[in-house]
Amino acid sequence: FRPLVEMLSADVNVAQEAAYAVWNLTVSHGANSTEVVRLGAVPKLAELLKSPSDVAQENAAGALMHVTMSEEARAAIVKANAIPRLCELLHLSCEPEVSSQAAGALLNLASDCQEYANLIVKQGAVSMLVDLVKDGPDLAREYSAGALMNLARGETDVAEKAAKHGAIPALAALLSKPFGHSESLGA
Repeated sequence: FRPLVEMLSADVNVAQEAAYAVWNLTVSHGANSTEVVRLGAVPKLAELLKSPSDVAQENAAGALMHVTMSEEARAAIVKANAIPRLCELLHLSCEPEVSSQAAGALLNLASDCQEYANLIVKQGAVSMLVDLVKDGPDLAREYSAGALMNLARGETDVAEKAAKHGAIPALAALLSKPFGHSESLGA
């Protein structure tokens, strides 16, 4: 994995392809996730989120979504200050694939960790996640509903903020879709 991780610092065209490879190699594979985190991939992926390339942003966010399998990985993402940029990528003005993967990364970061959930909420993500549930592409809707579920779990102020932004009818509408049912019900 070392050469692949090193490529994350290369020219954006090479780096975005390396991020895509990391993404694919870490999907449901804890050992691979642990290894790429150990080799320093997270700060490089966080930096790639800042690229003007939509493909680089999507691949970096997708890779970050799938390296979140361990606390070490999630802590590295927070230490790399990736949460603010992931939240910025939730805007409806971003490419749909980018906002979908950013929502997925935040969904996983907020899972079972109130500290990280609080950091995400402080970045203003709740209203942007609700906007994606309302008007985003299908994958973004599903991931955003899941992220809202994780952010609101046990946090009535977050649930109220989401409700004020129109989350309840948006989440209810997801129940009529072939995806996002458990996320909608959980949120």
